[in-house]
Amino acid sequence: MSDVASVNVVDVPPLVKAYVKSRLSLMIWGDRGIGKSGIVRQVGEELGWPVIDLRLATQEVADLIGIPYEEDGTTRWAKPEWFPTEEQPHGILFLDEINRAQRDVVQAVFQLVLDHKLHTHVLPQGWTVVAAGNYFGSYDVREMDEAMMSRFGHIDVETSSNAVTAFGIEHAWNAKITDFLQSNQSYVMQISAETESQKYTPQPDPRRWEMVNQFMEKGYPTFVGDNDRIQHLLRVALTGLIGDAAAMAFMTFKPHLPSFIEIINGSVTMAKLEDMKKKDTIWKHAVEKCIHECVPTLKNRDYNQKEFDRMIEFAKMAERKDAFAGAFQTLLQLQSEHKLKNVQWINELMENKYVFEMYTQLLKDKNMFPSEAAV
Repeated sequence: MSDVASVNVVDVPPLVKAYVKSRLSLMIWGDRGIGKSGIVRQVGEELGWPVIDLRLATQEVADLIGIPYEEDGTTRWAKPEWFPTEEQPHGILFLDEINRAQRDVVQAVFQLVLDHKLHTHVLPQGWTVVAAGNYFGSYDVREMDEAMMSRFGHIDVETSSNAVTAFGIEHAWNAKITDFLQSNQSYVMQISAETESQKYTPQPDPRRWEMVNQFMEKGYPTFVGDNDRIQHLLRVALTGLIGDAAAMAFMTFKPHLPSFIEIINGSVTMAKLEDMKKKDTIWKHAVEKCIHECVPTLKNRDYNQKEFDRMIEFAKMAERKDAFAGAFQTLLQLQSEHKLKNVQWINELMENKYVFEMYTQLLKDKNMFPSEAAV
């Protein structure tokens, strides 16, 4: 899909929302494990619309058009159980893994994609179609012809270390994982090179890092002790998820910069930060890291006055008004979209004297609000 403009995964939801509101069928392209299915579910939740997730790779034609029956001397077709009803006026029919489907199944959905009809069945007026698939060449998929491709709008989705780490922080992943990915961006997503080896070689991707987090939370305590055998077994387990190179790099990684949550919860003291500030390069990286972590950390976090006070103290110490203003603006935007768990964070920001002076100074210096958002 090289002729389709790529967009970062964090910017995909508003595009999907615009398509489904327009009732235009959309095809989302991307590598495995980057969250294409999750994006569609997220959009459905934000709109309050149901999402029917239909994995076309597991379907046969009869599963789609239903089975025939006779009524009053006429052959009719029973609607499949999943087909939306008029009681659901709006919704998204999600055709996942569309280019893994059998040829006859793809032919069956031709009319559905463009006309929102499937044989004798018609989607309710407010429903639309979104499909997703992997790229040709790297996966066991079938190339679709121009007649089918022209029925869709197309979005080519890519991911980034910032997007993956922000997701991990927001969903309370193990801090070592998010720190590792911020420091080792090449391990966020890797594509297997073609090889003659018959052995399967796992490669890291965002979905696999989520699996590593689950393993660290549930499986890691199984490995009691720190002897060579335990370390070997741990490496074998991680290699089975992300491959040997990533597993070895992850196991030997030692975070050296504080996280935003460690700063605001007091695990890292202000005195320690003052000492770190004397080391210019390390301090710069630490500030950038914490600015990136600010929004995903606070997005789903209950308000805490002491944490708020430490955040403001750190913002003053960091002397990065533009970046913190961008992060605070993003929090304000999330609140306007009802995506912030606790509005008290915003209320305190809007009433804080330092924040007011910070924005006043930025307006004076730039005659505009900063546009840098730390997400």
